[in-house]
Order: sequence, then structure tokens, then C-alpha cells
Amino acid sequence: MDNLVYQPLPGRGFGLFRRDRVWLAEDHLLSVRSSRFVDIYERFYFRDIHGIHFRERAGEYWMILIAFLLPCHALVALSILHHWAWGIPLAPLGAWTLTYALFGSQAECQVQTSLGLHPVPAISRRPSYDALREKLFPRIEAAQAELEMQPASTVPPPLNVPLPRIMPAVIPEPNRGWYFEGAFSIVALAAIFSLWNQRGIHGVAFDWLEYGLSLATFVSMLVALARAYRVDVGGGVLACLWSIIVTQAIYGSGMAIAASVQNTIARPSRSLDHHPIRVLPDLLFYSTAADAVCITAAVVGTILIMARKKRQLE
Repeated sequence: MDNLVYQPLPGRGFGLFRRDRVWLAEDHLLSVRSSRFVDIYERFYFRDIHGIHFRERAGEYWMILIAFLLPCHALVALSILHHWAWGIPLAPLGAWTLTYALFGSQAECQVQTSLGLHPVPAISRRPSYDALREKLFPRIEAAQAELEMQPASTVPPPLNVPLPRIMPAVIPEPNRGWYFEGAFSIVALAAIFSLWNQRGIHGVAFDWLEYGLSLATFVSMLVALARAYRVDVGGGVLACLWSIIVTQAIYGSGMAIAASVQNTIARPSRSLDHHPIRVLPDLLFYSTAADAVCITAAVVGTILIMARKKRQLE
């Protein structure tokens, strides 16, 4: 990293394919976002920084944690009351939920310059932000005080205006488009169709249509979730997205287990009862509960995202 001396600051961001760090130099802050494919370096010179924005996301953390705990308890009950195979999807889901709970709530840190807001993913916890503030703020104040003392004629045009002091405000990116409303509508439609199709023999084509709609809801939720982490949608909408994704994942794995079990059950005609729910009617209550969760989360999520967009326009 050049010939400069960089001091590592506390705070690390990590994911499946990324690693984030933040470094302190003599006159600037360096944010490094690394992945298996590309490294992104962003330098923020002290004289150009207008603000450091930090926002806790504790409410979002608890909502998402509850959204994962509920299906965990449902799988425990199913594995005890019905079959031990329900513990198969419980293992990865429980491990992920425990890891998420132990790491605690994350936060969002952004650096504001004249070009806009720039995320710093490495600063995602309160202790790392406090360490950053302790070391960075005095240097910013000193650099900007020195800049203000210079004559206006010697200061470059973009910098010869009074710079605002560091203020803990958040300027969220507004949400545009109909990503979430469309995704929630697909979820509600698929769940209603599933409730109707499972209570009668309508034909194999309708069964496969139900499977296709379930897959479409899962894909649409993943797209909406990726979009949600780039705009300000609030913890409630994120919790609805996660609850639908988890419910769909468990429902899909559950149907796979039921489909494998039904092959061991002798029945006179395989063409009339193709759907696993009609072969194992004990699972009808579980399927109904899963569809009800999806419909409820879709309705609540739609109301929340429309209210959020209305507040952003005001």
C-alpha cells in the first residue's frame, strides 16, 4: 500500500467472499474492501471529510433474530412430534441463528464528503466506532482548522468554502422502484394458490405450478433482500424478508423429505396424489402454517415499505 505508514484501526467486516479493514495514515483514512475477485480502496483525506455518520441497528437485529428463532422452534416440534428428519434442516439453520445471536447487532458507518456518502463496512460495531472517533476526530479538526487559516486565494476552489463540522446525522438513500411490493405480491399469490391446491386433487400440472411459484418467491425474496441492504427500508421490512426466505427454505426442504418418504408408501395410483401433502396429510397443518406466515409477512412488509416510502417523500 504505497510507501506510506498505515496504522490498522479496530474493526473488521467479513462475509463469505469478503474482508474489510480500515487504516489510518498521516493525512487520510483508508478503507479497504477485499473479495476473491477485486479489492476496493477508498481514501478519505481529513480536510475533505464533512461528517462521520454512525447508526445502530439493534431493532433490526432483534427482528431478524426472532424471524429465525420461530422456524427453529417449529422444526424442533416437528422433529419430536412427526419424524427425526425434520432435524436435518434444523442443524444449519440453528447453527446460523446461534452465530448471528452471538455476534450481536451490527451498525452502519458512513463517511460524508462533498461527493456524497461512502460506506465503511469495517466499522460495524460500537467499540470500533469509538476507537475510530478517538483517533480520527482530532486529526480532522486540526486539518480543517489549518485549512480555514489559509487565505482563500491559496485554497483550491472546491475547498475555499466553510466546511461543516462533524455532525452525527444520517442521510439515507431513498428507496425507489417497486422491488419489495412486487416481491411481497408474488409471495402472497403463491401462498394463496398453495392453500387452494393442497386441499384438492386438481392435477399434476397444478402441483408443478405450485412448485414453480414457490421457487419464484424464493428468488424474488433474494433479489429484494440484496436491494434492501442498499437502501433505507427499516428493520421491520428486513425481518419480513428474512422470515419469508427462511420459511420458504424450510418448506422446500420439508417437501423434499416428504417426497422421499412418499416413495416408500404403497398406494394404488401415483398420478392422483402426486403432491406430498396429500400423501402425508399429517403435514397439512405445517404447510398451512407456513403459508399463513408468508401471507402475514407479505402483508406486513408491504404496509411497512409503503409507509417508509411515504415518509421519505415528505
